[in-house]
Amino acid sequence: MKKKGGFGKIEIILIVLIIVLLGIIAYIQFVYVEKCESFECFRNSMEKCKKVKYVNEQSEAVWEYEIKGEEDNLCKVGVAMLLAKKGDLGLDKIIGYEMDCYYPIGVAVYPEKDLESCHGRLKEELQKIIIDKLHVYIIENLGKVEEALNVSV
Repeated sequence: MKKKGGFGKIEIILIVLIIVLLGIIAYIQFVYVEKCESFECFRNSMEKCKKVKYVNEQSEAVWEYEIKGEEDNLCKVGVAMLLAKKGDLGLDKIIGYEMDCYYPIGVAVYPEKDLESCHGRLKEELQKIIIDKLHVYIIENLGKVEEALNVSV
């Protein structure tokens, strides 16, 4: 017999089911991110700014991209370096660093190739590596550069 003003077993079960269902919907909406297995899947998702993750294995490094959604009419893409492969680029020092990149809706690119649209520690460290490599190149080729300048004058 049900107490006056109380809940019966059926009402309690329904309330629990509704709470569980709302929890599942919230997880899917705000936490779960689909994984892409190909760049084409990632590119299509980026053009639509659909939340996905993609691991891009290139010859010099392994990058993880996560499309986080639309922010200020731009598509926000998180980028992390997961692994640096052999080579003299110095990328092994920036494993685990991240940056966020912002692109117009409809654009799909490899984010680490367009640092102008990105912000974060990973961008800063990549720029340092580029500057250091350029500096070494200039020092090693200073004679050739001077010759080229003298010839063209």
